Amino acid sequence: MIGQPSKSIWRTWLRNGGLFSNPGDSHISEHGAQVFYEALLSMRNDYESGAGYVATTALRHLHNVLAEVTTEVTTEVTKELLWRRTRMIEWHLIYNGRPLMNAAISKSLLSCLWRLWLIQDNRIKPLEVIKACIQERKTFSSRIGESFVSYLRRNFSQRLESSDVVHLKILTLSSSIIKSAVLTALKQCNISFDIRILESRPLCEGTSLASVIVKQAGESESDRLKITIATDASVALMAKDVDLVLLGADRINESGDVSNKTGSFPAVLCAQALGHISPVTPKVVVLSGIEKVAKPGPMNEYEEEDNGPLQIWRIWELAGCRKEARFLTTDRRVEFKNVAFEWIPAECVDFYLKEDGEMTRKQIKEQSLFMEKLDTDVFGDL
Repeated sequence: MIGQPSKSIWRTWLRNGGLFSNPGDSHISEHGAQVFYEALLSMRNDYESGAGYVATTALRHLHNVLAEVTTEVTTEVTKELLWRRTRMIEWHLIYNGRPLMNAAISKSLLSCLWRLWLIQDNRIKPLEVIKACIQERKTFSSRIGESFVSYLRRNFSQRLESSDVVHLKILTLSSSIIKSAVLTALKQCNISFDIRILESRPLCEGTSLASVIVKQAGESESDRLKITIATDASVALMAKDVDLVLLGADRINESGDVSNKTGSFPAVLCAQALGHISPVTPKVVVLSGIEKVAKPGPMNEYEEEDNGPLQIWRIWELAGCRKEARFLTTDRRVEFKNVAFEWIPAECVDFYLKEDGEMTRKQIKEQSLFMEKLDTDVFGDL
């Protein structure tokens, strides 16, 4: 278990004959328990997707697990028990699925749960409501893209109003939101992008981001798009003279601190340090839906997510040094660190952009407190 669950949640059973039940409750099948277990496992093992995508995946898991629960409901099972089970499913998807991404997961699931509560006495089927919530999330990326375009027009208005093409230098890491923002801006603004992308080892998601942008931009935008893929160790070289450090977010706490892919903080620090000796003062812009704002809690609330040494060793294999370094993998004096996320302090961030524009620190604080209350209202009696 993660966090400090109540005793009733702690006693959740995942065994033959029981899901969210005590040993004497025989209403949930072994198959239902297996579906739930596989849902949690798939979320835990998804190392490539961002928080927004994982939040959508959580809704799909809610649909699949709830489908098993509702098909097993008999006349002996009351609506209250089914409602309790639904909340139990959501609690575990939020807190035991992908804890460091659970701000977005929580927002998507709790919003859906509120809609399920409203239709309890209607003939609308709960599974149809969940499908509708999943469908609505498909517009998220395009809305973030529009928000980024609005930001560019406000902050680079003089340069954009000139007849010449604006040249914008951006340093970034991998993020599906970054992809949407860049492609939308290419279509709507007279801007030439020089994008420096850190490859993000060991899984090299930055390389994947570059590939997607190039393919979707097409040949027609080749004269307005330059992409440089660089090793993470080259961050200081890539940060020179950039206009923007563009980042996504997996989590934002109530103070505005941002949790994102490891490598984000060095990119910010290098760009800001070089800005003191450069004619360009870079701005750090975080692209994030308001769903990434978490309920109040310290930056170290959850244990760091270390994805283990296997991902690192695979890179060694390709580099041809695995054989020489094999003894390191069994030497007890050697420790491997493959931490997925790190925090960027709020004082290092200039702008937060959500779906409909800029997000202020005050709004972040208010959203965080709202999520805390919502979490207590929904799960407090479990």
